[in-house]
Amino acid sequence: MKPTKDVQKRIVTFLLIALALSAIFYYLIISAGTLKAGHGLYVLGLMWCPGITALTTQLVFHRNLRGLGWGWGKTKYQMWSYAIPFLYGLAAYAIAWATGLGGFYNEEFVRRFAMRLAPLLGPNPSPTLVIPILVIASATLGVLFSCISALGEEIG
Repeated sequence: MKPTKDVQKRIVTFLLIALALSAIFYYLIISAGTLKAGHGLYVLGLMWCPGITALTTQLVFHRNLRGLGWGWGKTKYQMWSYAIPFLYGLAAYAIAWATGLGGFYNEEFVRRFAMRLAPLLGPNPSPTLVIPILVIASATLGVLFSCISALGEEIG
């Protein structure tokens, strides 16, 4: 089945906008010689190129954002989307811990994180206190920041 002329125009438009936008960020990253350039904002911009391209293409051809399939979906699937990566990560770590291939935590990393928490928890907080805070911070703020950066790719 051959795509219609309208579909072909939308695909070509999407690809040209994506090329133009992403070329800007690729240029900035390559010129700087590191992905950390611009405090990571160049990579964030690059990750948002597909989303901005999809939104722009939708607006050009339909003058609205309807039809993109946005919606929350069933809550149980949202919960599973959060739980499944945790479960397979836990399985991988359990194997590493059980076989001795890896330790439970990196002492240096926990010590540096504890230093950041020192104003709240006092000097030299225990790893028993720091690790749960680190897990909760990663499971909430870490996921939120990752979602913000990945959203542009997912929209696209």
